[in-house]
Amino acid sequence: EWVVLNLRQVVLSRANTHYIQSAFMMDSPEKKRRELYPFSITGNSFKKILVSRYEALPHYDEDGVFHVGVIDFLLNDYLSD
Repeated sequence: EWVVLNLRQVVLSRANTHYIQSAFMMDSPEKKRRELYPFSITGNSFKKILVSRYEALPHYDEDGVFHVGVIDFLLNDYLSD
């Protein structure tokens, strides 16, 4: 059972909390900074996921944010860990 709050980036379950940010494209440094900024102000270590249209391979960046493409995100269960 998942509860999605109207904050665009918080998913709560009984066992886990994840922050999810969606971005169609991150084609400029400004767009990347704007989309990643909400993760930097959370002040906790919950999993942070950035879902975008064109992400080639799922990976973690230097700030611990998990980047994944929308198709891969929908086909795999990245919220259970």
